[in-house]
Amino acid sequence: MLDLKEDFSKLFPDSRLENINETTLRQAQLIILRTLRIVDYVCRQNGIKYWLDGGTLLGAVRHKGFIPWDDDVDIGMTREDYDKFVSIAVEELPEDLFVQNLNTTEYTLNPWTQIKDRKSYMKIGHGAKYHQGLYMDIFPCDTYSENAFKRIFVEKIYKLLYIKVQAVNAPLKKPYFQGANIMKNIMKVLLKTIFFIFAIFDYKFINKLSLKNRKKRINSMKENPKTNYGYGTDVLNWDYIYKAEDIFPLQTIKFEGFEFYAPNNYNAYLSNLYGSTYMQLPPENKRAYHNIEMKTVLSREEEEELNRNFKYKAKSKILHVVATGTLSGAEKVVSDICTNLDPEKFEIITVVAGEKLQEYYSSKGLKANVIDISKLNIFQILRLKELIKLEKIDIIHAHDVKASVACAVAARGLNVPIISHLHGNYLWMDSNYVMKKIDEHFRKKCSLSIACSEMVEQFYKSHNLKFDYKKMIVMGNAFNFEEFSKIKLQDKNIFKEKNKLPKDKYIFGYVGRLIKLKGVDIIIKSFEKLSKENSEAILVIVGEGEEKDSLMQLVNHTGLLDKVFFMGYRLDVYDFMNIFDSFIVASEIEGLPMVILEAMAMKKLIISTPVGGIPEVIKDRETGILIKERNEDSLFESMEYAYKNIDISNKIGNQAREFLDNNRNIENYVKQLEHIYKNIGSV
Repeated sequence: MLDLKEDFSKLFPDSRLENINETTLRQAQLIILRTLRIVDYVCRQNGIKYWLDGGTLLGAVRHKGFIPWDDDVDIGMTREDYDKFVSIAVEELPEDLFVQNLNTTEYTLNPWTQIKDRKSYMKIGHGAKYHQGLYMDIFPCDTYSENAFKRIFVEKIYKLLYIKVQAVNAPLKKPYFQGANIMKNIMKVLLKTIFFIFAIFDYKFINKLSLKNRKKRINSMKENPKTNYGYGTDVLNWDYIYKAEDIFPLQTIKFEGFEFYAPNNYNAYLSNLYGSTYMQLPPENKRAYHNIEMKTVLSREEEEELNRNFKYKAKSKILHVVATGTLSGAEKVVSDICTNLDPEKFEIITVVAGEKLQEYYSSKGLKANVIDISKLNIFQILRLKELIKLEKIDIIHAHDVKASVACAVAARGLNVPIISHLHGNYLWMDSNYVMKKIDEHFRKKCSLSIACSEMVEQFYKSHNLKFDYKKMIVMGNAFNFEEFSKIKLQDKNIFKEKNKLPKDKYIFGYVGRLIKLKGVDIIIKSFEKLSKENSEAILVIVGEGEEKDSLMQLVNHTGLLDKVFFMGYRLDVYDFMNIFDSFIVASEIEGLPMVILEAMAMKKLIISTPVGGIPEVIKDRETGILIKERNEDSLFESMEYAYKNIDISNKIGNQAREFLDNNRNIENYVKQLEHIYKNIGSV
């Protein structure tokens, strides 16, 4: 793609000084025409559909350009294209234009999007904090139900609940009394008057309520068949409904000598909007201007004063919350996410349950707070709530169920969207009725759930039937190659000597928590069988957990004390992985363990149970070995194959690394997540 910010000055030069002899209105029209051409270019470059709308479409049809008294431009987009455009335009528009809406700027007049010119002035109201440059409007269009009752009495009610602009800003704004719309607009005036009375008394409460309902409405409208389109919640005073075939497929139309997109049946579109007599000029006293005062060329002082009232919102503050205090797979995912997000756009704060993880995150340059929510203690949750308020958090990203529940409670009443990240399947959903009900209740409070694998998504679909799975996406764990490239591994023999490990042995390795679900006992029993016939192998176990004592007793009982080494909790995992010949996973359940990806990056042969998201990256005998059944006999057979076929094992390890390179790069993962962060407020 072209570097647009460099090319715009050549492709679309700013000619306002050359047009200084035109009337002020015509100068303004030419400035906004340039804005429209730039927006058209950005849309075409990125496959975004739009169409001329409102007075601009009418001007194109009736005047081949601007309506002579009009001073802005209107275009429409489907909700999907609108969201895509806004996220792209913030980055790609030239410096003299900017995107103004509820999510991008500190102040705004309207909840829909306007593209504003930084070097001009058009006074619309008094004492406004929002930028008052010349602008074009971009209206999002949602799909409406084919059921007339639902469309009129349910979907339209959501619009009326958006009271901040609907009532407080313009309680008696002049409606358009056009043909069949007369009764509808009379009702609208009456409803505005009623709502205005209530809005006066509790403006802030009603504003929060209406914002909440706006998000719900936008989300619910995505369910509708795409046969009816109408202006979204963002466009409060226009209630028109259009048939999809009147808009699509789009055609092109001439406007001021340039071709832009227009609705397929613009006659039906304009008749719906302005009545069947839209080609007739209105009387002069009905030819309304938007502005009170307008300037198209500003002095440096005027421009500086104008742009004091503009700024993009500060970096989004993202709070990542985990309910654990030591480093494991999910915690490593958090570290990789936080250290790869664009620091120019996001400020990251973390909450952990213990000092070990706090120290690790701090070493990565992350701001880490210790708040132990692992037991869902109400006092710790209240501490979390105070942190959310103190730091003015914009988005909460909670990892696993306990963190998600704690965040849902802590964020109650704060209007902060929550992303719940599920890093595995949870067997308590089969056995713990109370916890299952808690998850069912609080998952509905989350704006989005992320499953770390398709298997995790399927598990939830089968265990939480009340959850709206349109609010869940799959994002398979990715690998941080940049961080990996900076790792300096110790010499293998020196590292073995330092850790009192024999130098010339085949090493089977395990890294992870020592808990029942991980099946370390199965690994030990399988290794016992292997050791009876193959004395040149050892087993190295890295990790801590509640099963450690019983596992050590098992090793003692089997007489493997000189062949099985417990190394405890370690941060130098890559050095251990470096000395392994094979890496073993015998879990009963998993999401997609980060340690699997780490082993793949180090070209290790992985022997694993086919659980969770592991089969998404481990293809049997291609990128690893998947054991057929989770028992010591099956695992023993795979371990013996690896031990006796070192050349094949090395080949599989190399193929695993190649697969990881091509399919699981953290850069693409983080780009997707940044897009989610940008748009989560409209979900």
